[in-house]
Amino acid sequence: MKNKSFAKIAFLVMAGFLTACHHEGKQISLTLRSDGWKVDATQWVYKPGEYITITLSPHHQGDQIVLKNISQKGEPILAQSEEKLSWSIEKNDSNATYSIGIFVERTMHEPEYVTCIRVASDSILTTYRIDKENFNGLNVYKLDGGMSAEYAVEKSLSNLTGNISQTWNIGPGGGPSPVWSTSDFLEKSLQYTIQLYDRELGKDKELETIIISTGIPVIPYLSAALKAPVLPLHFLVSANSCREIQSILNYASQKGYSSYATLGYDASMAGVGVAWIKLLDIPDEYTDFISRHRVKNVILAGVGENVLGESYARRILPSPGIGRYTPGSIYLQYTNHGSQQDMRTITANIVDYEIQKLDTVCMIADWESGILDQQIKSFGKKLNQIHIDCYALTTPNNMINLYNLATNIALEYIKKNESLIKGPSQITFNEYLISEPMYELACGHIPLLYWQFVPPALTVQRLNDYTVRAINRVFPLTQVKKMKIHLNARVGKYELAQELKENQYSHVTMRADHIEEIWNLTDGLNAPCEMIAYDITNHIGVSTYQANINQLQPLSINDITRLSNQVQGIQFKRVH
Repeated sequence: MKNKSFAKIAFLVMAGFLTACHHEGKQISLTLRSDGWKVDATQWVYKPGEYITITLSPHHQGDQIVLKNISQKGEPILAQSEEKLSWSIEKNDSNATYSIGIFVERTMHEPEYVTCIRVASDSILTTYRIDKENFNGLNVYKLDGGMSAEYAVEKSLSNLTGNISQTWNIGPGGGPSPVWSTSDFLEKSLQYTIQLYDRELGKDKELETIIISTGIPVIPYLSAALKAPVLPLHFLVSANSCREIQSILNYASQKGYSSYATLGYDASMAGVGVAWIKLLDIPDEYTDFISRHRVKNVILAGVGENVLGESYARRILPSPGIGRYTPGSIYLQYTNHGSQQDMRTITANIVDYEIQKLDTVCMIADWESGILDQQIKSFGKKLNQIHIDCYALTTPNNMINLYNLATNIALEYIKKNESLIKGPSQITFNEYLISEPMYELACGHIPLLYWQFVPPALTVQRLNDYTVRAINRVFPLTQVKKMKIHLNARVGKYELAQELKENQYSHVTMRADHIEEIWNLTDGLNAPCEMIAYDITNHIGVSTYQANINQLQPLSINDITRLSNQVQGIQFKRVH
């Protein structure tokens, strides 16, 4: 590390930048304590051209502060200095973003990674966002960043306010926009979520029930039926290195959050690694929200930890603590069980993958939907201490049970409000994360939720074997074969329509071709959310629609308890 060529390069780099550093920059202090490094920073995101000053304490002769680009393979050195480093971030492409790793080289010690900062312009997301647009008196919520858990927040906002929402803005790869990592990612995500609800619902609005959950398509329907907001159990972040995720967990621990992470990739998000940062205990932001809104019930929801899905993983070593899911631990996730495609994508998107020491393969809770027994226990314990009734809604054996539950919730809700809704009017096939729950329930639509890459014959078999029987159990006079079936699908809808025809379902409609579920009026009214907005604003009337849903009676905890006893594979239990 200290050869002559390196010293010459370092001197030239520092000389170029230090001449420009004629005034004090933003402050970052590194303090070595007995329990590790304490990092204090005035900010974690910097724009090209900004100055940074980094100080080291205690400092010994020969100690070096070293900055490296940890978003690039090989982690090229950007600058280094003893005790105090002042540096100007290079001005470059305004759309570029990368992480700068801060390392300390101490005499007689290996270089030690401490934390990282991000270089980004204002256009780069560092938390998910939900914006709002008004369309003829109807608000449209628009998610940017995040995935299924943050989608549930967006949908619960439209459920509770009598408005509508899209799915999410489309990023590179066809999925959501990346939310880029910063060390304070978890803290910012929690604070943003609470501020968002307080702004849209009111800081003091009384709420009977809230849901804390992972990303499951049924959750927006549960939110609509209970009139309950959703608080995420985890948040999605994008990164190009394991070090960035390590920094999130380290800073979270410093701020009092107990969390771990699963890091991998998503085929719909190009060129990035993605990680779920998972809460292991309920944060103060949530308990403060619960107290302020006078919440009586909390439902913890997710797929049971022993239900295998995207579960094939290896833990990064050394791991803090003993046992699984310890605070600060990172699991590398292999979507296709460590296939060649997995390895090509992971090594391309996570630049320091090849230098990681990894534990043996293990099967962990599904990375997007799974909830741990220890999460239920720790959340429940703290909620009971503040006299909140806590419940766990899970499936112990098959994820599809929670997909099916949306059908049962809708039927129970329509039955409870039969004088206003007048019974089921339509079956809607909603592919993964396409839904408008409050509108659907108010119109008497029965959702059939499904994963669009399953063979159509299997999805129609679920209609025959599960949905039809569920409808006939609650509304025995309904002739399901004569009901309208709407395919809210973009993938494989013609094959679904043909399969339905072969099963004697003749009244089938479909959404428009090749249209994403995003709010974009420049190409006309064609996305599902746009068509629903048109129906509300031009046929029902915004004030009439909102008055109607305000009259609808929500399901109660007793209703959910009774319903869970009728639905195979669903557990709904009080947490003591």
